Amino acid sequence: MTLVLPDTSRRGPSAWQRGMKGLFGTPLNIAITLAFLLFCATVVWPFLRWATIDAVWTGTAKDCAVRSGACWAFLGEKARFITFSMYPRDYDWQAASATGLIALLLVATAIPRFWTRHLPLLWLGTIALAVAILAGLPSGRFVGTEKWGGFPLTVLLSTVGFAGAFPLGIALELGRRSKLRLVRLLSVGFIEALRGVPLIAVLYVATLLFPLMLPAGASTDKLARAQVAIILFVSAYMAEIVRAGLQAVPSDSPKPPGCSASPGGRRRGSCCCRRRCAPSSPPSSTLRSACSSTRRLSSSSAFLTSSTPPASLRPTRTGSASTMKPTPSPRRFISRSPSPPRATACGSKDFCAAADSKASGNRFRNACSQYRKKDIRATALP
Repeated sequence: MTLVLPDTSRRGPSAWQRGMKGLFGTPLNIAITLAFLLFCATVVWPFLRWATIDAVWTGTAKDCAVRSGACWAFLGEKARFITFSMYPRDYDWQAASATGLIALLLVATAIPRFWTRHLPLLWLGTIALAVAILAGLPSGRFVGTEKWGGFPLTVLLSTVGFAGAFPLGIALELGRRSKLRLVRLLSVGFIEALRGVPLIAVLYVATLLFPLMLPAGASTDKLARAQVAIILFVSAYMAEIVRAGLQAVPSDSPKPPGCSASPGGRRRGSCCCRRRCAPSSPPSSTLRSACSSTRRLSSSSAFLTSSTPPASLRPTRTGSASTMKPTPSPRRFISRSPSPPRATACGSKDFCAAADSKASGNRFRNACSQYRKKDIRATALP
């Protein structure tokens, strides 16, 4: 046994050499590299210095006026307002509890063991409980929706918006695939109209323009209008996602390994015959025997393609008398490989579709018999 060591004398360029060649290998690369360095020196570094090194992180407005950097002190000063907005300060724990409840619901939904028939009921119950907590159910003090805001309201609107838009998006996509022209046009028009405008425009219409269209004295909750607008807006994009998912599903069932699709949509090969000859109902005896013969014939890997017949069976003439003498002869047994008629004989859907029909069984048997007589034979060449 000989141990062959790798040739270390011929090594390619190192990572550093490849990197330098990519940066300064050609005049164009050199120009691009120098332009990027100039951009970092004149734009990136001054911005980082303004945002971090010279910034004011704590203090008052006077401290920010003295320094030339960014003033991040307002984040600590306005942290409570950013988080809970105008919610009563003494009941911030209610908003935090509702937000935590929705977060637990989202985490539970992401775990497959909770994907049961009770999950939609869990969603309805959790959302209803979160709304009740925000409204002041634990403390007994009612908090109107006009005081809701901040992070809890963002979580509530986004969660309910996506959950409500999912079934509506499925309905819109099914409507777009409907054979009814009116339903299809309405679905397509709704989807394209909502996808063609930004969300801020939809919220503007829902909160400001929609109340002007109502009769005098009629009013609806502003939060409810915003929630409906978000659901309608997201449903248009959900319909596109559902459409992409439906297009990814193959129109035909997956073919068995080794089967190739013919231009007419039929599959050739004995594997397709085996697949089609295993229906849910027991096939007839005639069809079963024909398919069994086809399986046995197709499972043979090779025939006697180069075998010479016995020497005693080859007549030869020597001299003036005719004698039977075993001499070599180029005659061979040949056989033809399986040919496309198999797709017509046993691979066609017409013969295997109605397994219990007597006429179909006879037709399949006759076709397979002709195929065996034509293609599976061994003959001696003259």
